[in-house]
Amino acid sequence: MARLGKAVRHPRHQCSPATRALLDHLSAVGFAQSPRVIGTDDAECLRWLRYPEPPDRPRRISIFAEAYGLNSADGLVDHVIEVQIGTRDLVARLADEGYPRQVDLVAAGYLDELQARINWSQHRHLIEP
Repeated sequence: MARLGKAVRHPRHQCSPATRALLDHLSAVGFAQSPRVIGTDDAECLRWLRYPEPPDRPRRISIFAEAYGLNSADGLVDHVIEVQIGTRDLVARLADEGYPRQVDLVAAGYLDELQARINWSQHRHLIEP
């Protein structure tokens, strides 16, 4: 999750459609304190966040690979996903073993956040060169 001025950006979750419907309903009935959904895809984010164009994610991945001395970005997305899955599984295992920090993280929904990151990374058409 990241804050950009007054906007908060976060990855989509399985409950996102229900959350959006609830926020739309609250807005429709005049509940002024309800956050507004300002975008769920590149087109809406461009309009509301005033980006000049969608990010060229494949190019950014290639630049990242080059900056770290990799000859190509081949397999980089797979490796990132493997690390994300490993992190999720490690946090879950340590929580199951009773480590207080990981127990707190799991109770706060951190495994859902990690899973959302994995789900986003699996949208290869957005990020692979």
